[in-house]
Amino acid sequence: MFELDPRLKADTHFILQWPLSQVLLMDDRRYPWLILVPTRLNVSEPFDLTYEEQALLSRETTGAIHGSFLCQRASMFRSLLISPMKSKHSYRAK
Repeated sequence: MFELDPRLKADTHFILQWPLSQVLLMDDRRYPWLILVPTRLNVSEPFDLTYEEQALLSRETTGAIHGSFLCQRASMFRSLLISPMKSKHSYRAK
């Protein structure tokens, strides 16, 4: 059975489980780093995966990149909606 390395477990937050990988968020406010950890036994490098699993990891990585980008944009948009007057370019009705 797969067990996450204790160092990663201590430094990350579980986000979700994909078919191959656990998606983890690094516990660092400065950078929103997502970490994908394949949940396979005796795997420490991508080349330890089968070719099919490497392709799946590539697709999951692409999904994480797109999801992260969309979340950042949504967060920025939400901030503008909540506090529009904080922006120096915000519209003010006369």
